[in-house]
Amino acid sequence: MDSVDYKKTLNLPQTRFSMKAGLPQKEPLWLEKWKKSDLYKNILHEREKNGADSYTLHDGPPYANGNIHMGHALNKVLKDIVVKYQTMKGLKAKYIPGWDCHGLPIEHQVMQKLRKKKQTKTPLEVRALCREYAQNFVTKQTEEFKRLGIWACWDTPYLTMDYSYEANIIRLFGDLVERGYVGRGVKPVHWCAQCETALAEAEIEYDTHVSSSVYVRLKCSEGWAEKIGSNLSGGASLIIWTTTPWTLPSNMAVAVHPKLDYVLVEAGGETFFVAKDLLLKVISVVLAKDIDDISESDYKVLSEIKGSQLEGIRYEPLFDEYKKDKDEASSDTKDFSVILADFVTAEDGTGCVHIAPGHGEEDFHVAQSYGLGLRMFVDGRGKYMNGAPDFLVGKFIFKSNEPIIEYLETNEFLLKKEEISHSYPHCWRCHKVTFLRATEQWFINVDHNNLRERVLEIMDDVKWVPEWGFTRLSEMVKNRPHWCISRQRAWGVPIPVFYCRSCSHTVLDVSLIREVAEKIDNKGCDVWYSDTVNELCSLSKCEKCGEENFDKETDILDVWFDSGASHYALLKKSIDLNFPAQLYLEGSDQHRGWFQSSFLLSVAGSDVKPFEEVLTHGFVVDGQGHKMSKSVGNVVSPQKLIQAYGADLVRLFVASSDYADDIKISDDIMRQKVDAYRKIRNTCRFLLGNTFDFCPEKDEVAYKELTSIDRWALSKLQILIERSTYYYENHLFHKFYQEIYHFCTTEMSSFYFDILKDRLYTATPKSIERLSSQTVMKEILITLTRLMAPIFVFTSEDIWENMPDSWKPKSFVHEESWPIKNDQFIDASLEKEWEKIHEVRDQALKIIEKLRADKVIGSSLEALLTLHLPESFFDLFSEYSDNLAMIFIVSEVKIVKDTELKIVATKINGSKCVRCWIYSPSVGENLEHIELCDKCSTVMGELL
Repeated sequence: MDSVDYKKTLNLPQTRFSMKAGLPQKEPLWLEKWKKSDLYKNILHEREKNGADSYTLHDGPPYANGNIHMGHALNKVLKDIVVKYQTMKGLKAKYIPGWDCHGLPIEHQVMQKLRKKKQTKTPLEVRALCREYAQNFVTKQTEEFKRLGIWACWDTPYLTMDYSYEANIIRLFGDLVERGYVGRGVKPVHWCAQCETALAEAEIEYDTHVSSSVYVRLKCSEGWAEKIGSNLSGGASLIIWTTTPWTLPSNMAVAVHPKLDYVLVEAGGETFFVAKDLLLKVISVVLAKDIDDISESDYKVLSEIKGSQLEGIRYEPLFDEYKKDKDEASSDTKDFSVILADFVTAEDGTGCVHIAPGHGEEDFHVAQSYGLGLRMFVDGRGKYMNGAPDFLVGKFIFKSNEPIIEYLETNEFLLKKEEISHSYPHCWRCHKVTFLRATEQWFINVDHNNLRERVLEIMDDVKWVPEWGFTRLSEMVKNRPHWCISRQRAWGVPIPVFYCRSCSHTVLDVSLIREVAEKIDNKGCDVWYSDTVNELCSLSKCEKCGEENFDKETDILDVWFDSGASHYALLKKSIDLNFPAQLYLEGSDQHRGWFQSSFLLSVAGSDVKPFEEVLTHGFVVDGQGHKMSKSVGNVVSPQKLIQAYGADLVRLFVASSDYADDIKISDDIMRQKVDAYRKIRNTCRFLLGNTFDFCPEKDEVAYKELTSIDRWALSKLQILIERSTYYYENHLFHKFYQEIYHFCTTEMSSFYFDILKDRLYTATPKSIERLSSQTVMKEILITLTRLMAPIFVFTSEDIWENMPDSWKPKSFVHEESWPIKNDQFIDASLEKEWEKIHEVRDQALKIIEKLRADKVIGSSLEALLTLHLPESFFDLFSEYSDNLAMIFIVSEVKIVKDTELKIVATKINGSKCVRCWIYSPSVGENLEHIELCDKCSTVMGELL
């Protein structure tokens, strides 16, 4: 007969789904298709029509300042995975994106651009420029988030600068006033001199700072001996140690612990009090000797007393300006005297603590308990004001340490000075060193109505992922001070309070606050600056003095109040969103920020938690684990990664990382992700290519008629569905990635596909063996694509588009439902059988590979395998005897019953079939197809 091109008789794979992904070019096309079809809105509408339950992942608002960075990408991709998964589960997962638009960073950027002109700008002009700046970055970030494949109601975001949102902030503030949580008072608060505003605890970050450390002697006044019941004569000193010499001008007292043991010591011509446990350390300072060199002859203990016995001992002020104050003070005043405080320890210093109530939280409270005054001479720019020692007035506090130390040394108060490096509070916005400064501010009292305790109790009813999130937030709540909510800036929501010009009476009235909220709802917060008091509300006369002129508060609310109010301003006001939300998902820094402010405001205002579950992730760092910094030059931008690899690779990076810790990123790491992606993509390409001619309506094989290996694959698929669902449900996306990578590369490509290739390529197109495999491969492909869809949002659509139309009722994979495990397809006994086969196969492949390495054979099909099998294996392998060559990818397999497993591989005799490449003695026996083996000859008889 005429010569036949046998290659054309093979069922070679056919698919338009290319091996090269080309994601940077293809992904924008998919975005355009989604936009044109209004895909997300249509899905939400469909869920609404079907009466689906809602799922609310509430977006923590990123700052509308700058382009997005890898932290944004990590956060938003994690959220999008959750939203897409919940959507495929059939829920109405309406995701409303938000932006934090007020606050110092935006105002600071605007002021920098204005330069000298900023002095001429009114608050209203500054606010207009800030609004424009924020809106610009909302627009930019929206497009950058969309490019990552993020689904959201982008046309209707919530912005903290929206009029309705601002009004709801005011309304919530009014609710808290009504419930008694809001008050005003003088208290030390964190202060940033660079930003000229108070800061809340959530706005503080800690970094290394070098401080001047000094040991200072304070001379005890007359009568000190009588105070401790001693008849000693002469002078004595209290020795204090501080790392903030600039606070010494504000010293009001010295604190000791009432229960600590103290000693009066004579050493080096000094007589001084010190905590007993710190004795040698302080003597080393006084004598300028190493502790190891000090002997008992170097000092003499004159007396031992408890700290409580030192109470009331008075000392001479350091600065001449304050001596008059001491002389004029009444005999019962505690100014410049020893007081008792439980926070004093014997771990560092001297056991005698310098108390500056104007610059320390604990100092302030203990000073209040003793009725001490408040000495605070530092202005908002961090400079000394009148009232401080003359040589310091006008100087910046952190540049005043040197002249203060020089003064101490000149006046013989200084014992020792040194530089120490330690963790110190910095402003999280400008990253400059902060300090504590006692000023009059507005606070939320976190202990009013047992708020702190109630928050801690309700936190127990929240699911925390990871679990340590509960411990971290609860410890912060336990130890936090009252919340300072006032800021001395222009760009934000004003605190709706009025002051009588005549008597300075403060008008904090709930009904007036709600009137102001209505005005803001219509015109925004600018009305606070543009309208008169009479235009804003119905306030007419001062209830205290009867006068009619009022001033408005100039402070604005802390931006954490803005964002923390989002549950009130958005969730409680929307019929489409749940309150409490099912999930809050943010970085670990939000334990001190949004998680905490949301919880405090929700419990204070509504007596309920704002969320059912909290997911916390770490930060993205460089390949060495270092924080990314423009100045260091180690920043990896998502925009560049998308341009180089595509958004799906960025999403894979996020999904494959254990977000519980900080996540490293580098070129090497991205190359690893590219390799993993390629293997998963090629698995799908193989499935597409080998099912191109499969028509389910005509070709699908019933489960009972499927071959054993196909039923095994179908069973494995059900396990994959079960595990994948568990991992998605519990936000363990990196576990899902590991599972699907193993499924694609090990169970499919390296095993199942290897075994199938012969039947897929060489059997007749409609043979039961080929159709059996295609039936299962089609199921695997559809399921795999849906499982990957929340992560590979673009690739999954590409796969879906390349499937035959008859397979899919929906145009987009994201319209599909989540796969459901079919327990009828799980066959544990069959899986165990194939595990045994797999075990022997792995050993055989190693032996065959050695033959190839030794050049005994070229292809594995040149091998003949002889399997010596124990009885427990022999019966099983006998059942599969007709398929063993296909399973082991060799030309022939012989099995022999033996006492133990032994595998022998040799080169087979026989000729190579040009169609299937198997070596067989049957090649040449069929004269019509002399180059074919008997199996291929039979196939050709059916084809021709």
